[in-house]
Amino acid sequence: MKKLLLVLTVALISTTFAQSQCKDPYKSTITSINKALQIGNVDEISNHFAATIDASILSKEGIFSASQTKNILKDFFKQHKPKSFELLHSSGKNDSKYCIGNLETNNGTFRVFYIIKNSVTLPLITQFRIEEKN
Repeated sequence: MKKLLLVLTVALISTTFAQSQCKDPYKSTITSINKALQIGNVDEISNHFAATIDASILSKEGIFSASQTKNILKDFFKQHKPKSFELLHSSGKNDSKYCIGNLETNNGTFRVFYIIKNSVTLPLITQFRIEEKN
């Protein structure tokens, strides 16, 4: 009886630990992107890009490759050094999420909007927008 109780206790602890390790991939992706926005870390943001992105970063708008979007974002951050990023809203369904936030820079505050969709391995950014905040 003691052995059975021990085995059940170990099994319960193992299951609880395994479940705690299965984190919401969207949550960790969103956290990573938002931290990168806060400091202007283009490399980290671009790690979450899909192969092509529907992007609008100020006047540059279109469907771009991940590397093109990365370069446009680099140019933006060269001119607008981030001071902070505040996530205002995040929502979505099982296969996609969107986030809206304010990016405060040395040249004003901008509205950031992005959509991440589930891919084979991790959620990836499929839409990315930075607009002047009115």
